[in-house]
Amino acid sequence: MVEKDEVTTGMVAWGRRDFGNPATTSYWEIGIVLLPEWRGRGIGWRAQAMLCDYLFAHSPYPRIQAGTHPENIAEQKSLVKAGFQLEGVIRSAEFRAGRWRDGYLYSRIRGDVTVPIDG
Repeated sequence: MVEKDEVTTGMVAWGRRDFGNPATTSYWEIGIVLLPEWRGRGIGWRAQAMLCDYLFAHSPYPRIQAGTHPENIAEQKSLVKAGFQLEGVIRSAEFRAGRWRDGYLYSRIRGDVTVPIDG
C-alpha cells in the first residue's frame, strides 16, 4: 500500500483456495500487514475493500475470505468496515505461544454491498 508520498505502509496478499474441486469451488483468501506507525488511520480497511473490488472485477470467484484472531479487535472492525461478515469461530486453528488458539473467519460474497472507501 502506498500513500501520496509513496511511503510503504504495509502490504496485502491474496491467494486462490478451493473446497476440494478447483473447477467449481475456488475462492480468494486475503491478508494484510500494516506497519505499527500506520495503524488506526483507516488505511487497512480501505486497502482490503479496494482489493476485494479488484478481485471481484477481475476474476469469476464468488467469495473472498479472511481470518483473524479473537483478540485482534482492530482487524475485526477493519474487516467489517471493508464489507466482510463474521462467519464463525475456527476452533483450535493455530498453535501459537504454547497452546492451540481459535480463529475468526470472515467472508465477503460477490453481490454484497460495495463499501465506499472515501468515507
